[in-house]
Amino acid sequence: MTEVEYVTHASLSVRRAGCCLLLDPFYFLDEPLSRTMCHFPARNFETVEFGQIDYVFSSHIHPDHSHPLTLTRLKPQIRHVLLPAERPELQARYRSLGFDDITLLENGETFALRDDLEVTAFWSDPVDCALVVRAGDHVILHQNDCQLTPPVLEAIGQRFSVDYAFLCYTAAQDLFPLLLDRPASELERLARAREEERFRHNLACIAAWKPSHVVPYSMTMTYFQPDQIHLNGYGRFVPNLFCERVRAARPGVRADSMQPGDVIELDSGRIRQAAKGDAWGANLDEYLANIRQFAAEHRHQLPAFDPGSPRAVTGELFEYLRGRLKAPFQRGVAKGMVCLHVTGATAQDRVTFLLNLKAGTVVRGSPAWLTGPRPWLSVSVPATIVQLLLEHSYDPFSALYSYRVGFQLDAEHRRSPREDTELLVSFFVDLFAPALVNGVL
Repeated sequence: MTEVEYVTHASLSVRRAGCCLLLDPFYFLDEPLSRTMCHFPARNFETVEFGQIDYVFSSHIHPDHSHPLTLTRLKPQIRHVLLPAERPELQARYRSLGFDDITLLENGETFALRDDLEVTAFWSDPVDCALVVRAGDHVILHQNDCQLTPPVLEAIGQRFSVDYAFLCYTAAQDLFPLLLDRPASELERLARAREEERFRHNLACIAAWKPSHVVPYSMTMTYFQPDQIHLNGYGRFVPNLFCERVRAARPGVRADSMQPGDVIELDSGRIRQAAKGDAWGANLDEYLANIRQFAAEHRHQLPAFDPGSPRAVTGELFEYLRGRLKAPFQRGVAKGMVCLHVTGATAQDRVTFLLNLKAGTVVRGSPAWLTGPRPWLSVSVPATIVQLLLEHSYDPFSALYSYRVGFQLDAEHRRSPREDTELLVSFFVDLFAPALVNGVL
C-alpha cells in the first residue's frame, strides 16, 4: 500500500511498504514567527507520530521548507537526507544541525531509494526545485514554490505519467504587493492580478504533465492577530476555488482539496479525512471568517504582539547604523536620505534616525527638526523586531513577512509596483544583513 499524507504547508509524507519519505518539513513554529503567524487549518504536532523517517527532503533554503527547529526536533527519527545539488547554503544548514548522511540529487537524474521507490529533482533556477516521486506504479509531483520554465515542464511531462500533482495554489507568500504603502483597493487589484498569473502558470503545469489528479497545497501560514487577519485576503485563491477553476479549465482533471492530516490511499484513490468540516471554506469570505473564529477561540493560546520600547534599543541601534553606513549600499540608493523610525505601543513612543547614505552619517532626533533633502524613504520598525535583528535572531527577509515593518516611499521616487517592492525588500535586507544581498549567505 502507498499513502500520501498532506502534513501541512508544503509538506508531504509518502509511505510505501514501511518506508517513509518526508518532504519539506515545517511544523513547530518558533519565536518570533509564532507571534505573527500560525498554521491554519490548525493541526497539533508531536514528533512521535512521524515514527521512523527513512528519508527527509528539502526543496530549498527558505525556512518554511527546511525549518531548523522542526529538523532539530525530528533529527533522532531521520535516517537519511536528500537535497538538490548545487545548493551549498542548504547543505550547510543541514550539516550545522548535525546531519551527516546527505545524498545530493542531480538535476533531472533519478535516484532509487529502493526498487519500488525513487525520486527525481528538477530545477531551472539556483534556489528552488520540484520533486517527482515514483512509488510503485504511482507518480507524485511535489511542486512546492517552484515555478519551472516551460522546457523543464515539458521534460517532466515527457518522462513521467503523473498521477497526483500537488500544486502551490496561491502566490500569497509573495511580499508583492502588500508591502507597498498603497490604498487597499489598489493592493486588491494588484494581488488579484498576481493570483491570476500564478493560476496561469499552474494551468501550464497541468497541460505539460497531464496529471489525473491535482491537489492544491502550501500556504497554511496564517496571520491571526486581530489587526492582521485581513492580510490573509486581498483576492487570494482558496483551495476549493482553485479546484473549481481547474475543473472548469481542464474538465478531464480531477481536483481535490485536502486539509492537513488528510491521507490519499493511492491504490484506491480514497482520501481519509483527518477532521470534520472544511476550515478552508468554500470561498475567501468563509476562509477569513473561519480564521477569525479560530483566533477568537484560541486567543489565550495565541500570543499577543509586543512592539517593545524604542529607547531600550536606541544606543545599540545607533552604534550599529554608524558602522553599517561606512559600507556601500546596493540597488542604487547610495545617494538617498532615509528616515528610520523605531516604534513602540503608541504613535508618540518612537525614536527617529536620519540616515545619509551618500555621506555615510546618521543622526538621531525628531522629524520636525530634521533639515536638508527630503528623505526618499521612511521605514518604521517595532523595537522588538529591531532588537531581534540586532541579535541576528530574526533575519530581515523573514522580518518583512511579519508585516510590522512599514514603508513610505516618496511619490517622486515611485516606479512600477513590482520595482518598488523589489527596491524596498533589497534596501531593508541590505540595511540589516548586507551579506544576504551580496550573496555571502
